[in-house]
Amino acid sequence: MPWQELTEMDPQQFRCGYCGFNVASIRGYSNTEKYNPSLIYGRIYMCPNCDRPTFFDVNSRRYPGVAPGNEVGQTPKELEKLYREARDCCAVSAFTASVLASRKMLMNIAVQQGAQEGLKFY
Repeated sequence: MPWQELTEMDPQQFRCGYCGFNVASIRGYSNTEKYNPSLIYGRIYMCPNCDRPTFFDVNSRRYPGVAPGNEVGQTPKELEKLYREARDCCAVSAFTASVLASRKMLMNIAVQQGAQEGLKFY
C-alpha cells in the first residue's frame, strides 16, 4: 500500500483543521492497494491556504478535525487558552478532556463574576 507522489486528485472541499479556512483542493497523496490501484485506502489533501495536510480515511473521516465553535473576543488570556484547548480536544475526539476543560473554564468565570469559592457547581 504505497503512498503515491504529490499529484492532482479528485477535488475535495473541506474546512482545514489548521487554518480554519473553507477550501477546495486537488493536490495531495493517495494510498492505494498495490495490485488494485483503483482501491484507495486513504487520501491526504494539501490545504491551498496554509499548505498543511488533511488525511481522509476510507469512511471520509478527516484528521485533524475542525475545532467547533468560534473565537471569543475580550476574554482574559488564561480563559482564552483554556477555551481553545477545549475546542482542540473536540477536534481530536478527546471529548472527556474537552468537558473537563470547559467545566474548569466555567468555574473560573463564576468566581470572576462573584461566586464564592468552594461551593458546589450546578
